[in-house]
Parts: sequence; C-alpha cells; structure tokens
Amino acid sequence: RINSNPDVKFVAVVRDPKDFRMAYFKHIDRLYERERSGSTMRPAFSSRFTIDDFATVPVPFCHGFEGGTTYEQNIVDWVIDSRSRSNVYVIFYEDIIADTQREIKNLARFLEIKLTQEEVYKVVEHLSYAK
Repeated sequence: RINSNPDVKFVAVVRDPKDFRMAYFKHIDRLYERERSGSTMRPAFSSRFTIDDFATVPVPFCHGFEGGTTYEQNIVDWVIDSRSRSNVYVIFYEDIIADTQREIKNLARFLEIKLTQEEVYKVVEHLSYAK
C-alpha cells in the first residue's frame, strides 16, 4: 500500500480515458465474437453495441474501483493523489508511445537510475513493437 510504504517507489501506467474506452470496447468485441464463433443464433456484437454504449459503463476489473466510480474518476483521483507523493510516478501509456526515449529518461530519473544514452537506446529498442 502506498500510504504504508513511503520508502517504496510506485509506478502507475494509465491510459487516456478515451483510448481506454476504445480498447475496452474492442476487447469485449473480440471476446464476444470468439464466443459467438459463427453462430447465427446470436447477433454480431457490432449490431448490438457501439462505442458510445461503453462511454460510462463501470469497469469492475480496475484496481481501486468502488461502487459507482468510473474509470475516468479513478484516474483523476490517482493523478491528483500522486502529486503530493514523492514516491509515486504516474505515466500515461500514450506518452510512452509518443516519446518512449523521453519517458524512459523520466522514469530512470524517478527511480534514481543513471542511464547512458546508449542504454536508453537499448531499452527503447527492447520495448519496440517493431521487433
């Protein structure tokens, strides 16, 4: 727990709520279609739901959810709470994708790890989807 471990550093990777909702919609669509697997008895997921249907649906598998809390509010609470804690680093997934090198340097600084530019390049290469 963050409150009981002030000497432990925590890194929270979060997604932009709009991107999260889109990914969640696509994930549920894939699961539904895999389960449906060609059955004509069940209509296609896309004929029953749209991304707008997922705009406010509670997401029960997110850590820290309490009754009625949305993903968006959970993220806002995390970010606001973490600003007052020197042992918590919140990083957005979209920032990692946009500038991996910058975010690796920022994370290393937070973790008090000295990386050479060559080591940063190696980490970026290791994390690349192009591999």
